[in-house]
Amino acid sequence: QLLQEYPKTVSVVLHGGAVAHMDSTGAHAVEGFIKECKRHEREALFAEFNGPCRDMLGRMGISKTKEDESEGPFFLTLHDAVAQAKRVAESRSVVLNSVDGSDHLEDGHAVTAADEC
Repeated sequence: QLLQEYPKTVSVVLHGGAVAHMDSTGAHAVEGFIKECKRHEREALFAEFNGPCRDMLGRMGISKTKEDESEGPFFLTLHDAVAQAKRVAESRSVVLNSVDGSDHLEDGHAVTAADEC
């Protein structure tokens, strides 16, 4: 729903720092989230998912960190994921907007956007 409400959004950061365990149901939900982002032409980025969660997602073929691949949606820190979202927005010449409607995007706003998705 937020993807439709914020049409200028080019990337969505999902913060997984509080996710201790992920089963196949959770992995399928993440897969659905990625498909929904693609359907709306948004980039799905993931931050701070722990090793076992990335392993589960890897079994589904969707877990790659920047350290593992030159391209991939997973970042070890929220800061790195937000920095990538900013690079994507800048490369598309898009004005950065946060969920609260301000003119700038900060780490806290990225978490808010991910939490509301």
